Amino acid sequence: MTRIIDRLPEEQQCALWHWIDHRKHQARRRKIQNVGEGANTVTYSLRGFDEHRCIFVHIPKAAGISVAMALFGNLAGGHASARDYRVVFGRDFWRYFKFTFVRNPYTRLVSAYEFLKNGGHPAWPRDQRFRDEVLSNYVDFADFVLRWLKPRPQRPEPHFRPQHEFLELGGRLVMDFVGRVERIDVDFATVCDRLGIQAQLGRLNPTNENHGTLGDYYSSDAVERRVRDFYARDFELFGYPLRPPTQPFMRGEPAHSGGRPEEPVPGLSAPNFPPRFE
Repeated sequence: MTRIIDRLPEEQQCALWHWIDHRKHQARRRKIQNVGEGANTVTYSLRGFDEHRCIFVHIPKAAGISVAMALFGNLAGGHASARDYRVVFGRDFWRYFKFTFVRNPYTRLVSAYEFLKNGGHPAWPRDQRFRDEVLSNYVDFADFVLRWLKPRPQRPEPHFRPQHEFLELGGRLVMDFVGRVERIDVDFATVCDRLGIQAQLGRLNPTNENHGTLGDYYSSDAVERRVRDFYARDFELFGYPLRPPTQPFMRGEPAHSGGRPEEPVPGLSAPNFPPRFE
């Protein structure tokens, strides 16, 4: 049966899997899950999505922990994609307000690399394994990008996965609002207004490093080209410049990158995508 379903368009696949495992998905929407031990324990729950009739797609290293904690008091659904939520929420996926935050691929990649090189989050052993089993094989950032960052049959580690893959179904962007880390204060306020929530955005899960410049990482044209090629769809879809930003890279930033905010892409940094209904 799986092979038959996999031949269908992605939207139909999601609808069928929701119908087949309906009870399991209903239970997941009610579940509260704690991961980790002691002070490193983190909580996941989708209850806030149903309470506020919304779905937040958390892209790694794009202020997602800060946003989720401010709005829901927990990490919500973690790094689940739009496809995952379409399966879990069924028709409610189209009825709910779907939003996310994206980040310049150049700065996101450096942030993810430094975050995992330092062991990632203590609640997630997978982060430490990636550091020990993968990152330890590379001399530096440039070596990692040129030898590891390439298309592969399996989805890459989520911190390095292209952002559009979290947000599309059948090659189509299905978010109602796409905010930017580069203008997090303005776009987070837009989300709060849309949800009718008063929330203060915290500074959580920073990449613990000293200040520096992106030029320290992108001094090689080959590295820059590899990043442009690997994240080509992200640059195109979200309108980020094809050259690395020139402002200092604040490696300790948890929620916004500082410096001059980039101009929004029309139709992405404003809620111009009306929800679809079934």
